[in-house]
Amino acid sequence: MEGTRCTVLLVEDEVIIGLAEGAALAQEGYSVIHVSSGEDAIRAVSGEPGSKIDLVLMDINLGEGIDGIRAAQEILKRRDLPMIFLTSRTQKEIVDRAKKIPNYGYIAKSSGNAALFAAIETALEPSEATN
Repeated sequence: MEGTRCTVLLVEDEVIIGLAEGAALAQEGYSVIHVSSGEDAIRAVSGEPGSKIDLVLMDINLGEGIDGIRAAQEILKRRDLPMIFLTSRTQKEIVDRAKKIPNYGYIAKSSGNAALFAAIETALEPSEATN
């Protein structure tokens, strides 16, 4: 894709981490919509800007309110979108909960940008093939 590659909904409650992740995505040519809660993510996908979202990059621990796994379940009831969990949570029980989400990927935040961008490209391949 030339120019803007696609639109990523970045769901990250930590402001500094969200800014850094958003900047890295933008530098790679992605358009970024950043929200800080699961509830805001559901609203973003359901509203007007939601029609432009191609992929969701979701933290699991989102502080107050619903967690990222629950938000992913609600989002997927509304739209069939690739979902990548970008999180520091790697406990088996958390990973097992995330594995129940269709069209998901799971990247530890410590993996670095190269692994993240590879996961994004892989997640987008099926939808790009149909466009």
